[in-house]
Amino acid sequence: MTFDPRAPKPPFDFVPRKRSPPVDKPQLYGRFFGDLADCQKLRDDIRDRAAYLHSVGHLPSHLRPRANQILIQISEYFHRPTSLDGRLGDRRLKEDAIRDLKINDHDMVQEVRERVSQGYRIQRSRGLGTRCGFSKIFMFKNYPNQMMAEKITVTLSGAVKRGWD
Repeated sequence: MTFDPRAPKPPFDFVPRKRSPPVDKPQLYGRFFGDLADCQKLRDDIRDRAAYLHSVGHLPSHLRPRANQILIQISEYFHRPTSLDGRLGDRRLKEDAIRDLKINDHDMVQEVRERVSQGYRIQRSRGLGTRCGFSKIFMFKNYPNQMMAEKITVTLSGAVKRGWD
């Protein structure tokens, strides 16, 4: 086969799209696959809890056993801090879970990312022995010439309020 320079060229060079492989949901969710496929409310609830896990790097406290088991199924232990600010946490979501649940599009995750880029840091909880609920992420920002830190709370809907009350 020889190359003919006079042959017509195609109108564009073919470049294949780079697409991630489809998510293997039965493997990702394990024994919970049927429950998540059948019940949209459970899937939405797990998405909210997974958004918290992705942002903070640890499981929320006081979850029901099934929700806790699902989060453990779709996450893994990691040896470095996994929170979005890079300081806390030892669990991270599997890449397939992030893609399937569209975690990067979650309002809470987007707002926490924005605040981290502004210099805020994530606080694990309000204090020793307090709950780490999935519906709120506590953040603070220290200023060099002030004694007090600015405290904010980011909610599931991405809303931000001042203080940790």
